[in-house]
Amino acid sequence: MSSEPVDDIDVFEKALLLGLSKGGHNIASNNNDLSDSERRQITLNTIGLTASRVNLANTNVKTDLDTVPLSFPVDHRQIMAEPLRLLFVRFGSDKGRQGAAWEVFCEDVKQQLFKSNIRPHPFDLDRVNDYLTCAGTDKGTYEHWHAQVLSPESDSQQENLSWDDWELATQNEQIAFLASERKKDATLARDKLRQDFARAPAARRVKYIETFAIGLTIEDQDFLKLCLKDRSGKVADAAKNLLAKFPGAESAKEDLQSLLDKIEKGKLNRKYAIKKIRKEKASTTRLAVISLAERVHLKDIADGLSVPVEDLPKTIDSSLARPFARCAAFSDQYDLFLKFLTREKESELASNIIELGALAAEANESQKQSLAEMLTNAITKEERIEAYHLQTLYELIQGPLKSRNAKKLLKSKPVKKVVKHISSLQKGENSVGAA
Repeated sequence: MSSEPVDDIDVFEKALLLGLSKGGHNIASNNNDLSDSERRQITLNTIGLTASRVNLANTNVKTDLDTVPLSFPVDHRQIMAEPLRLLFVRFGSDKGRQGAAWEVFCEDVKQQLFKSNIRPHPFDLDRVNDYLTCAGTDKGTYEHWHAQVLSPESDSQQENLSWDDWELATQNEQIAFLASERKKDATLARDKLRQDFARAPAARRVKYIETFAIGLTIEDQDFLKLCLKDRSGKVADAAKNLLAKFPGAESAKEDLQSLLDKIEKGKLNRKYAIKKIRKEKASTTRLAVISLAERVHLKDIADGLSVPVEDLPKTIDSSLARPFARCAAFSDQYDLFLKFLTREKESELASNIIELGALAAEANESQKQSLAEMLTNAITKEERIEAYHLQTLYELIQGPLKSRNAKKLLKSKPVKKVVKHISSLQKGENSVGAA
């Protein structure tokens, strides 16, 4: 019997699938109605999901390994190729990264993957969990379904929790419970959490603090200020970010000064812009400005520049439009958020459509419609309209576009180009049929 290693990956996969099927898993990759590509994807999905469930069971006593139905979503994106996988895993598993710059980076990577019609390899989802947590997953994608299967948060589980037993729940259940309680009564939720806060591990305390963004009031300040002295720097940073939502926050003064040091008024147009700093790449300075701007209140920035906050959008150039728009959104000032975006280049609006749609999640319906119109104008100037453009618009307004925006979209050059291409294909099929 030969002891040489097996190099054929197909043989290895078949062996894994045989073991899974004997374990009671419903393996659909033998379905003859499927294409080779579909069968291949189901094979990888099955192995990847089962490995994730085994890994989760080893680290979480509340999770068992009951067989789940493998009804994967239809995700036609190509699975990431081997050379890119190595770079992606190295990037997505960097636990030392955090903050706004990391969020912007993750969002950019997510958009590039969508544009390239590529999705992460099913085997890698556990290893890039830090990236997926930051960038988020979209409904209908395999990675979103994968996360839902591994950590389902049913309403019934959440409804059964109370302040007497919430500490016994899993982390996801606890966070969902706290978010729900903050919506009902933020004061009671804060007072109840205060009793149990110190006993939780640092990673969980960070998540607890982040729920304070729901229904945040001035009464939360005292507790958040105490958290600035937490033994974990990450907990202190989370509290600091929330305190920045209040004008004049003492904890944000250092960040405010660092931000102002990176801004200058142009000599010709007299508009505030990101300063060019010697021996520093412009992209590095821009990421720093984006990160700092979300950690201070918009009014403090305006005061630092000696400009009334309502006039701030008129005094900046496009380099500060997106950083200040993010700041306005985090300060819950969505009218100013929209005004800042009018200073942004349309190509940048189209490129960052997913991020902008997410920032406006808490805006009112009128503000969302205004953003949808702005984004519609931007994407109609692009060479082509991508599926994620339309998906973002739909998720933003949860319904149809206004009539004038829909007409503008349908009459745009990229849409006409697609219609013309489809028409030419249909004519070709008709001529072949006639022959």
